Amino acid sequence: VEYRAFYEDRVVLIVPSDHPFASRESIDPRALVNQPMILREETAGTRRVMQTGLLEFDIRVADLDVVMELGSAEAIVTSVETGIGLAFVSRIVASRCLRHGAVVEVPVDGLELTRQLYMIRHGRRADGRRQPRRFAVVVAGLVQHAGQHPGLELVSIARRNYKFYGFDIKLLDELYKIAGENGW
Repeated sequence: VEYRAFYEDRVVLIVPSDHPFASRESIDPRALVNQPMILREETAGTRRVMQTGLLEFDIRVADLDVVMELGSAEAIVTSVETGIGLAFVSRIVASRCLRHGAVVEVPVDGLELTRQLYMIRHGRRADGRRQPRRFAVVVAGLVQHAGQHPGLELVSIARRNYKFYGFDIKLLDELYKIAGENGW
């Protein structure tokens, strides 16, 4: 099994383009408490990163006005775009809507949320030939849960369940492009 860090992803706060926060340079973390929030499911890496960051300001998920939990990052971006609430998502996932102005990224004072993305592949197939480079992409949380040296079990889980971890084909294609730019 071979794995390599290839991209540090930023988890950012996005708001609808007509939200009062959209015109601010930044907001205080406590301002999030009274806002309708859309979250990923409990097992999602972006949610864990957000929770850890907000805990530094003594803000827990229970303190937030959670109006919706979704299992798809793209569905969250669409929900923010339609005005349902605010959300923390991967900048990669939000990039298209950010470029088109459908949502706005708002910095949160003192909150820098990042996660390391890894490319993981099995070096050789059972017949001895090299595996294709496009194997599986998972977030650092998966690698951390498997220990610092992931084994075949982690690779198998990632390969079978990439949708469960919030990756869809469009996102995988974008991540593979980044991997290629970084020599993978």
